Amino acid sequence: MIDSAAALDVLVARVRRAPWVALDTEFHQEGHYAPRLMVLQLQLPDGDPVLVDGRAGLDLSPLGAALSAVTLIVHGGAGDLRILAGEAGLVPARVFDTQVAAALVGEGWPRRLQDLVRPHLGIHMPKTETVSDWSRRPLSDAQRAYAEDDVRVLPALAGSLRAHLAARDRTALDAAVQAERVTIALRPAAPEDAWRAVPGAPGADDPTRAALAELAAWREAEAHLRDVPRHQVLNDGLLLELARRRPTTPEGLRGNRRVPSALLKRDGAAVLAAVERAASRTPPPPLRAWPRAWGDTLRAAAAALETTTGIAADLLLDDSVLAALHAGGPLPGWREGVAGESLRAVADGRLAVRADGRLVPGGGVAEGEAPSAP
Repeated sequence: MIDSAAALDVLVARVRRAPWVALDTEFHQEGHYAPRLMVLQLQLPDGDPVLVDGRAGLDLSPLGAALSAVTLIVHGGAGDLRILAGEAGLVPARVFDTQVAAALVGEGWPRRLQDLVRPHLGIHMPKTETVSDWSRRPLSDAQRAYAEDDVRVLPALAGSLRAHLAARDRTALDAAVQAERVTIALRPAAPEDAWRAVPGAPGADDPTRAALAELAAWREAEAHLRDVPRHQVLNDGLLLELARRRPTTPEGLRGNRRVPSALLKRDGAAVLAAVERAASRTPPPPLRAWPRAWGDTLRAAAAALETTTGIAADLLLDDSVLAALHAGGPLPGWREGVAGESLRAVADGRLAVRADGRLVPGGGVAEGEAPSAP
């Protein structure tokens, strides 16, 4: 475990000489607004896995700068990149995420590391320390083995997946998808968009959305200021209920028996102020302006395309793609070239999805087939 500045300097020098580094993190989210790094695991080409103590108070910015200059190999690494961007100033130049690569070669999305390692490398990885207490020191032997194994297997897994990508002529596509995922992972969260993550937001009417936007933005700022989880300021269920009821007086706020007395005392005025701001603002646009059945049909089409292309449906189709299709515009990023024409044909009825998962001309009859009996 690297827990001194001198040992960290040696590691930074090694990273600077490396063409690639596999990395993973163990962090704790509980009790804080943002995750806290507990352990950073690194696998370099020139040795065994290295563990860096995230609780030792080290300045990790030199390590972040060194890691920013090499190819990083991760698995499901969005959270790892975010936490290292915040705690070490990481700005990754190149990332190869094995979870993303697997989604482009017919292996589904998102796949667990152990589920990919078994068929690709013939290795069984027991996941026994997933909810371990990574803040304790020293780490147990089981914790160390678990942490080291997570990065030890990544270079070989990446090599196997790169071969599969090359065999399908998808190396360039993989690079585009990887870059998109990194951009999404590191995109700063805007407090004014926090309402989008509240369960129930998609079905909210205009006044409710306006109140949701104001209340969620206030909660985001307050949780950040206090360094506590959002639900400790105001849980999602109560946030949505307040947005729907929109109390305008302390009496109206107290009239809801679900409102805790601590919230009334500390934040009652702030909640009422957010509701008041909402009354005079333009509500944000609805999250989903398309009919549910239309969206379900396109998801079925993406599943059909997964069968024929091997590209995971859940990676291919998300709300940004549905919004683009509903607006009649091109699909975002790499998706246009991969599935733009097919998905547009489904969206406007030129193609339909049969019960067997095939895309056929809009009437549901494949070319050369006779219509089936009713």
